[in-house]
Amino acid sequence: MNQEEHLSMARELIGRANQESQGGGSEMIAAEFLWGAFAHCLIAVAQNERLPHDSHGSFGRVARHMDAAQVGNRWRSYFGSAEQLHEHFYHGDLTARELHTHTQLTARGALELLSTL
Repeated sequence: MNQEEHLSMARELIGRANQESQGGGSEMIAAEFLWGAFAHCLIAVAQNERLPHDSHGSFGRVARHMDAAQVGNRWRSYFGSAEQLHEHFYHGDLTARELHTHTQLTARGALELLSTL
């Protein structure tokens, strides 16, 4: 997939996450869609910056690279929230409050990336 295809997939996954969460669907599935949206955004960044993006671990390195370029740690924070949502899909261990917080942070990060790429 090229950068635009990854960004398009991210938009689609955000829409599907919204449908799941607002349509009485599964919060676990909505969380996984948001993880996927954020991951696709990171892949688009990695492609643009010519960074490795072939594993889960490489996504964290892309977030660290973005923080280093902008001085801060918000991208690592967004990535950490996305990872929590991904883990929740498999273990269902987030409280309602944690799920809400991580959902908001992950969506914010993905939407911010979509608006700048």
